[in-house]
Amino acid sequence: MSGSSALKKKRRAARADALAAIGELSDDELKNMQHELGREISQRANSIAELRSRQDAIRSEREKRATATTTGFHISDHAVLRYLERVKGVDVQAAREEIGRMAVLQKHRDSGEQYDRATCDQTGITFGVNGINNTITTVMTPREENVLRPVADHAKRFS
Repeated sequence: MSGSSALKKKRRAARADALAAIGELSDDELKNMQHELGREISQRANSIAELRSRQDAIRSEREKRATATTTGFHISDHAVLRYLERVKGVDVQAAREEIGRMAVLQKHRDSGEQYDRATCDQTGITFGVNGINNTITTVMTPREENVLRPVADHAKRFS
């Protein structure tokens, strides 16, 4: 039996044991347990909210640093894109179409996953894809994908 199926079997057995134990409790014991679990869920939700708040603060600071210039101005990615388009004459729509043609090559459609990736075999370019609405959200070179792959593999193992 593989490790994965052994773990599944063990979890099923533990769940069956827990359900059997719950079945033996009185109504008052069940009511008390339900309230206790509700309190624990509330405490954990508060902890998660605090962690998200700190993560948002860190993200905000990183974005602020990423857009800083030596002049003291912060320049958004939108402003840079419009500058390239309107002042430097970069054809943004042509770039969008080129990305779309590469995305079609790897035939990634509607995975249902909000954060997904797909790599074009012909170009080696990896696309960050919102598989719910079929939107390309980022483009990564093969080197970037190789750096990020161990992180994604690690996350999948523990999800």
